[in-house]
Amino acid sequence: MVNLLKKVALLSVVLLYGQNGSSEEMLWCSGDRATSPICVELNDALLQRSDAEVLSNKAAMVTDPPWKAEDYADALTVYEEAKAQFENEYYGDAASKFSKSRDLYSALLSTLSLSIAMNKKLVDEVGETRNFQEAINAAKKLTAWGADSLTSTIVEMEAMRRDSARITKIAELLDVGEVQDAERIVGELESNIYAKEVQTYRARVSALKRDSQFSRLVSEGLKALDKNDLATAKITLVKARNLNPGSTTVNEALLSIKQRQRAIRIIAMKEVLSEHLQAENYLAALDVLRDLEAMDPSSNLRAKIAEISSYIEIENRIDTYADQLTSLSSVSLRKAIQEVIAEIESADVTRFGDRVESKYQQLKARYTALAVKVELELISDGISPVLIKPGGRLGEFKNLVLRVYPGNYRLSVRCVGRQELVTKIEVPAGAARRLVDLTCGI
Repeated sequence: MVNLLKKVALLSVVLLYGQNGSSEEMLWCSGDRATSPICVELNDALLQRSDAEVLSNKAAMVTDPPWKAEDYADALTVYEEAKAQFENEYYGDAASKFSKSRDLYSALLSTLSLSIAMNKKLVDEVGETRNFQEAINAAKKLTAWGADSLTSTIVEMEAMRRDSARITKIAELLDVGEVQDAERIVGELESNIYAKEVQTYRARVSALKRDSQFSRLVSEGLKALDKNDLATAKITLVKARNLNPGSTTVNEALLSIKQRQRAIRIIAMKEVLSEHLQAENYLAALDVLRDLEAMDPSSNLRAKIAEISSYIEIENRIDTYADQLTSLSSVSLRKAIQEVIAEIESADVTRFGDRVESKYQQLKARYTALAVKVELELISDGISPVLIKPGGRLGEFKNLVLRVYPGNYRLSVRCVGRQELVTKIEVPAGAARRLVDLTCGI
């Protein structure tokens, strides 16, 4: 009886407002009629339909949804059944179907929300996980679902994925020493996600380059050493040592070069020493001898250095005495020359060389000539004291004969009541007796 009354009332509404006029139905159910059973069911059906419709539209707009197709089909079937029952005015049944479809759509959209959260996590954590393809697929799904516009992010992750392949290739190339190709691919990297790896690889590249350069320098240096090109070998191997100071091969090769160069230098210096000795250039020879001893303290050159030093000292003494030897009136000069003559004679003058021997013979001849005394006859007044320089006080005399060494002398007479009378004379070597009048005038 109740259903019959509902149908009669709804039929009246349909006849008055039209079959699909929900707004009209609500107008009919306003006022006192709002609490009628049919209006209560209608109102409930409309509310349920509204919620279900919103969710259905949302679900329908999702491209490539994450839910199962059969689940969506179930929700859509229930929704269509609810609409059909509503259109057939079975409002109570329609409300129940709309409610069920709403729950089914809610479950679908919950699956979507969960999938959105999961896929966002894949995208957000791609820098750590480096699951690029998975993250790219997630970004594409999120874009398709309208959750986010990740077009630029997808482009970036595509670059990361390509860089992943490049990083793998770089490692493979470095493992086989293909530095140039590895560097080229490093330059092709599009993102900075592999910054730490790139830093490590650059360090490896530098190390490989250094090792390659080191090997090349060692090879070139040893080849030059085999050819006895010591200068080139040393320059090249020193560069290699700068790259690897601890290399035994390089350090031993440099030591060998040093020894060879030292031996060559010693040979050259000995040749120079021989030339200096032949030229009687004893000063230069002494410098070479000292250099040789410094290079090899065990060379036992001290005796030779002492010998050459004695030659230089003898020649210096001869030169000094030759410059001073104008007279033998100086006792100290006369003794010094006698000593050097005795020393040279005992050592065999020829050992000093022709130049020193020639100087010595000249000195000796000059000394011998000056060693022959000459008679000097002096006449005075017998009362005035007379002095001779070099020499000393002669006293008062009228006639005095002296035997003096050739040279220059100064005779002074202290004449009574007058100024001192000074006479300078030169006594040449080999001269006959010379008469000097020192008488004070009136």
